[in-house]
Amino acid sequence: MHITLRQLEVFTAIARHQQVRIAAESLHMSQPAASMALAELEKQLNTQLFDRYSNRLTLNDQGQRMLALACELLGRANDLENLFLHDSHTLSGSLSIGSSLTIGSYLLPGIIATMQQEFPGIDGRYSIQNSEKIIDKLLRHELDAALIEGICHHPSIVVEAWREDRLVIVATKDHPLSKETEVSAQQLATYPWVTREAGSGTRALFDYAIVSKLPNIKILLELEQTEAIKQVVIAGLGLACLSELAVNDAIQEGKLSLIETPFLDLKRHFYLLTHHNQHRKPTLEAFLALCHSYR
Repeated sequence: MHITLRQLEVFTAIARHQQVRIAAESLHMSQPAASMALAELEKQLNTQLFDRYSNRLTLNDQGQRMLALACELLGRANDLENLFLHDSHTLSGSLSIGSSLTIGSYLLPGIIATMQQEFPGIDGRYSIQNSEKIIDKLLRHELDAALIEGICHHPSIVVEAWREDRLVIVATKDHPLSKETEVSAQQLATYPWVTREAGSGTRALFDYAIVSKLPNIKILLELEQTEAIKQVVIAGLGLACLSELAVNDAIQEGKLSLIETPFLDLKRHFYLLTHHNQHRKPTLEAFLALCHSYR
């Protein structure tokens, strides 16, 4: 058996994109060449790695077992290349990091800036989506690590509490509740709300901590972008429950008012995720160490 790194690159690219054509384009090779590489790999392994549905390929159980090992081998091969291409004191190589939206907007930029300053040889790629989508990418080995605000219980994911956060309820400065020193659950249920979309960590805590206590809550809008929610609330269209990281500036500028709700527990954690089978390459170790310094 002579499995090549190129065959593994083709396999992981097809697993990521689920189409041979797109995988081939990402590797700058022709579609027939990619198809041939996959066919030869499956022939050598004497097993099918994908289920075929029209022009879409989905990993089967054998392919899932293969993916983690293939990613590890490619990662170690990349480490070998970089070991001799650069000065031994300069860390270099690729790194793919995922982040949920709140973290990506308010914490990740500072981490990226520090990474570029301390490790200019690292080629970082960053994906910012809601927690659910980021977890899915990590499971498919498209990411080396992730920072999310949602809860993850998948057995293949290593979850580490990273730092604390708190959600707060806000309204426009002229809202009737902004004049109250403390409000009740009944008052909160009287007004419409603007929320994050299902699948976000912020929405998950909102549903758990608020919707469960306010069964008649009126949700006016669901939006994917925190900044869009802030602008809608500033315009006076409803209440919102967002990370204090996201609204501190608007509160200080007098555009939003903080609604005090001591009867609600809105504390939460941000989480640092890695895949259980992830190869801990030097660039990943550097990123994890940097995240720990940002606790």
